[in-house]
Amino acid sequence: MNQNEMSEIRTMVANKAHAFSQPINLEKLISDGLIKKVGKSYYTDDFNALPENIKKRVSSISKGRYGIRIVFTKETKKMAKLAEEFKLFRE
Repeated sequence: MNQNEMSEIRTMVANKAHAFSQPINLEKLISDGLIKKVGKSYYTDDFNALPENIKKRVSSISKGRYGIRIVFTKETKKMAKLAEEFKLFRE
C-alpha cells in the first residue's frame, strides 16, 4: 500500500467518523417536510429526497402504514473520540 492510498483511507475514515459523531437535526428534517414523526417512529414518503449524509445514518428501512419507516443510528462516544483523533485528516 503506497502513501497515496494510505492518505485516501485516512481521509475517508476521518470524514465518516466525523459524520457519524454528529447528531442528526431531526427537527429541521421535520420542518422541511422530509420526514414526519408518528409516535416514536420516523417516516418519509421519498427516501431518495433525504440528504446523502442523512441516508448514510439510516440503520433500517421498512414499509409502514404512514410511509417508509426509517430508524437512524445514534452518534456514539467512540465515534466522537475517533473523529477527534482523525480531525487532522478531514477534508
